[in-house]
Amino acid sequence: MKRSENCAEISAALAAAQAEMKNPSFDSTNPHFRNKFASLAAIRNAVVPVFAKHGLSIMQELTSAEGSVACLTVVQHSSGQWLEFGPLAMPVSKNDAQGYGSASTYCKRYSLQSVAAIVGDEDDDGNEASKPTQKPAKAPKADAKVLEQIAAVESVADLQALYKGLDEAQRNACIDTFAARRKELDNG
Repeated sequence: MKRSENCAEISAALAAAQAEMKNPSFDSTNPHFRNKFASLAAIRNAVVPVFAKHGLSIMQELTSAEGSVACLTVVQHSSGQWLEFGPLAMPVSKNDAQGYGSASTYCKRYSLQSVAAIVGDEDDDGNEASKPTQKPAKAPKADAKVLEQIAAVESVADLQALYKGLDEAQRNACIDTFAARRKELDNG
């Protein structure tokens, strides 16, 4: 955190604002997890009027880098004193305007919550974070007999028949070998 040389007045103003401030209403629901949370608008409505009453203003600067958005939050006091928080970076889920917009909203929302020391999400007592991560399924192993059959096939029609006769796991396990043999048969 960066700050102005003297912070006496901004510290007193923050303490007064935080004593008066209430957590925002949980006005939104996550469609995937069904948990309630406070939208950026609800957080802004809980923070900005109380901060302004105590001579505090907030500025948030967004920057982007390859695959992420970052938010730098600056709190200024009418005395000229200031505090700078962040930047807080969030990954972008999709490389389009909606992906960057969503990551920007997350950054601004979480940064503002943190700076104001308010709660905008349901507390799950760390349950989500403590769940074991799922191990990726092991790729099926190609059967040596099937690999021999692929190598011995002499026509594309026979290769296709062999492919159709396998179960999905063996098809997936041998897909690269099928593709290579198909290329050999097409070129040979």
